[in-house]
Amino acid sequence: MATTEIAGIVIFGIISLLGLFGSISYAVKPLMSIPNFKQAMDADFEPFVNSGKEQERGYKKFISYLASTALGANFMTLFIVWAAFKEHSALAWWSLWYWPIMFVWHFLLYKKSKWSVLQIVFIAASLAALILTKHIAFG
Repeated sequence: MATTEIAGIVIFGIISLLGLFGSISYAVKPLMSIPNFKQAMDADFEPFVNSGKEQERGYKKFISYLASTALGANFMTLFIVWAAFKEHSALAWWSLWYWPIMFVWHFLLYKKSKWSVLQIVFIAASLAALILTKHIAFG
C-alpha cells in the first residue's frame, strides 16, 4: 500500500471517527445539539424545545433520527475507505467524493464562525486525499 493510500485512510478515518463521536453524542444527548446549531447556523431551537413537553420530545426524536442517519453514513464510510484504498475499488473511491461536496454544502449553510473554518479544513483534507489517490480511479 502506497503512502498516499495510507494518508487517504488516515484522513477519511479521522473524518469518519469525528462524525461517529458527534453522532453518538447527539443520539445519547440530543439537547446538546441546541448550542451547536445556534452557533453554526444561527438557529435557536431552545425557545421551541422549552415551549412544551411534546415539542421537547419531538425535537429529541428528530435529532436522534438525524444522529442515527449520520452514524450510519460515518460507519459506512469506514468500509468504503477500506474498499477504496486497500482493495483499489474505483467505485468506492468515487463514492468518497460525497464528503468534500457535503462539506462545501455545510460551509455554504453555516454562518461564518469556527464551524466554517472546520468545514474548510475538511474540504481541503478530503480533496487532498482524493487527489493524491486518483490513480485508484484512473489507473
